Amino acid sequence: MTDLFIPLRNIRNFNSLFVLALVCFSILISSIAPPFTSPDEADHIKRAYFLSKGKIVLESINGGDSGGMLDSGMYDYINSYYSKLMDNRQHRFSQDEINYASSISWAGEERFSAAPGTNYYFPIIYAPQSAGLIVGKALGLSVDNSYRLSRLFATISAGIILLLAFRICSPPALALFFLAIPMSLFQLSSSSIDGITTAISILSISIFLKSCEISQKQTWKYLLYLSICVTMLLTSRIHMLPMIGLVFATYFYTKSIRSVISGTLSLLLVFTWLLIAMKTTVDSRVFVGASTSDVVLFYLKDPIAFFSVFFGTILDLPRASAYLESFIGILGWLDAPLTKSQYAFFYISSIIPAILTFRLALVNELVFARAMLLSCSVASIFFIFFALLVTYNTHPANVIGGVQGRYFIIPMIMASYAIGYGNIHSSLLKNLKYAYMAVFIVASSYITATLLIKKYYVSEYYVKAPKVISTEPSTPLSEESPIVFKIVNADSSARINRIGVMFATWARVNQGLAKIELYNGSDIVHHEDFDLSKINDNKYEYFNVDAPLISSAKIISANGGGVSIWSVKYDYGEILPCLVYEFSNGARKFTPGCPTP
Repeated sequence: MTDLFIPLRNIRNFNSLFVLALVCFSILISSIAPPFTSPDEADHIKRAYFLSKGKIVLESINGGDSGGMLDSGMYDYINSYYSKLMDNRQHRFSQDEINYASSISWAGEERFSAAPGTNYYFPIIYAPQSAGLIVGKALGLSVDNSYRLSRLFATISAGIILLLAFRICSPPALALFFLAIPMSLFQLSSSSIDGITTAISILSISIFLKSCEISQKQTWKYLLYLSICVTMLLTSRIHMLPMIGLVFATYFYTKSIRSVISGTLSLLLVFTWLLIAMKTTVDSRVFVGASTSDVVLFYLKDPIAFFSVFFGTILDLPRASAYLESFIGILGWLDAPLTKSQYAFFYISSIIPAILTFRLALVNELVFARAMLLSCSVASIFFIFFALLVTYNTHPANVIGGVQGRYFIIPMIMASYAIGYGNIHSSLLKNLKYAYMAVFIVASSYITATLLIKKYYVSEYYVKAPKVISTEPSTPLSEESPIVFKIVNADSSARINRIGVMFATWARVNQGLAKIELYNGSDIVHHEDFDLSKINDNKYEYFNVDAPLISSAKIISANGGGVSIWSVKYDYGEILPCLVYEFSNGARKFTPGCPTP
């Protein structure tokens, strides 16, 4: 019986096998997920192409959004998928559409294409994706095959970095758990930079702990590697800025002035790049109402104002729930959630890795280093909210919009290393860790792949529903323009307890109050005031009704506006709002063709 565990007695063997499984499952998921289904993936692949042409800093033409010259074939390929997904989030690609996109070749001619959000990232982080495009083009592959090669190179590169990190410092069970949740698997399978930056952050943590562990025996190369990794990470993930403290913290163990010098140089490089990016980025998608520097100074002078907005955001229960869900995984363009029971499964499943992380840790070793990691983790979470507050929200803001749960994955991995550093000699606990993580990564990959298949290849309404032509938002709410819509799917013998309306906030936090009125004929059966700043983008907002029948509804501005509601347009011309009906008998109905909550 004990012979079954012989191959895994060397912990490096298990770590290598885990990374191999992580890469293989991510490649499988990549083959399932259609192109550009990860948030902003189209812009990421553009940035990789720009790098392949030697473009370091993006440019603005005639005051337009920052971008660069993109091959016309790549431009057409991106639009063959991306434009359809943006027009209709429920679009299922036909074989003809896939065949058309797959046949697009490199054109050899270029046209300007904007990708403003990626100009903040130092482009070296796109080296694997860029290499994939260069190799694909050199081999005469189609744009589609070159793009998929780019995805593959990004996934394998992240895997190689993780292998190196795990050889330096064995990861705690909880860190492996965070790497194997659906959100991590999905992003690792895409051509975005999430998988690579997560891997670099783990390598940085591993080098830091190794540097502290060997103390006076440390050679200059460990500090050099740590500085390079942290600088690469922070120039592409500025919200992880507190990690610069790891470079300085090595001084506690080494007593070498090189630690201070290295940290200072890294910090200067990060801020130099940030200033260059801020000066050269033109992004009309986001309206803050003031310059980033002015907003930063405002909150630096009045930190109480920041903490007021911060706590007002995290204490808002719907937002907190959204963070918890999107941390585990709301895939696609935040429009492919798991079920409630699956979210519960993942959080319950984290209990055993958490216990193993504590039980296998050398709690009395490197206390200062562990405290530093934990401090950086907490500070990074604050910095995530601060960074989005000053760059993504209309100033002054009441709540901080734009925060996604996946942004917390690196801080949580850092915290897991802080509490789980070391490995005590317990074969039983180690074997339990190996077995549990092996089963978990298989289960998580299965759930992720199944969700993507259901989202992009299986239509819930294939037989009964008419064909959906497009998904479109209404005219934004204003005092002059209420939103009026009819209701045709609420007939039931049971009373309606709640109705959910799918809102679009246009990726911003809208201010003011509004009122919804529900009608049965000409009679108002329900009216309710609600706060527009509490509305989440592309989410259903629920209203208690307790009415037998509803035929129409009206949303009226009290002293605010800016939100829209999503509707679907059918092939026979009718347009219906995206609604959810919950009845007193426990049944639910949805507008056919709309996203389901």
